[in-house]
Amino acid sequence: EQSSPGFTLPRVALAVRAGDEVLGSIWAAVRAPLTEEQTASLREVGRLVALHLLSHRVGADVERRQRAELVATVLGGGPAAGEAASRLGLPRRPAVVLALAVCDRQETPASRADGVATFQRVADAFAMHISAVRPGSVAALLGDVAYGIVPVSGGLDGAEQRLSLIHI
Repeated sequence: EQSSPGFTLPRVALAVRAGDEVLGSIWAAVRAPLTEEQTASLREVGRLVALHLLSHRVGADVERRQRAELVATVLGGGPAAGEAASRLGLPRRPAVVLALAVCDRQETPASRADGVATFQRVADAFAMHISAVRPGSVAALLGDVAYGIVPVSGGLDGAEQRLSLIHI
């Protein structure tokens, strides 16, 4: 059935949770209120989606830890740095290192866990941004600092002007 312009269907929403943590939500457009059976089915789907999201999160955490170890090795230099750079897919050319940190934040033990999760999201956004703007770049959170390694073409002369295009 086609709807007229401006006509929308009512929606139902279900929070996808793992314990007390909200992982996301499921929305469905409905023509009528859900029956008990439909509500039960939607809740079951929510549990399956939660398992999928948690599984995805675990894989992402492992990938982040591996990337962080490799970035730390590259930044540390030494004999293993070349192999780590290769595993990260960094091209063999000069690079600039960027660092992103939050300064002067008031931290309490209660706010530490929230702060770590928030800064991980900021670091993920930083990594996505530099890799989109400068393909071949990598970033990782090491402690409370997100480091980005940005390969530059044409050597380091004028790299500052070229990197100013990143607009971080």
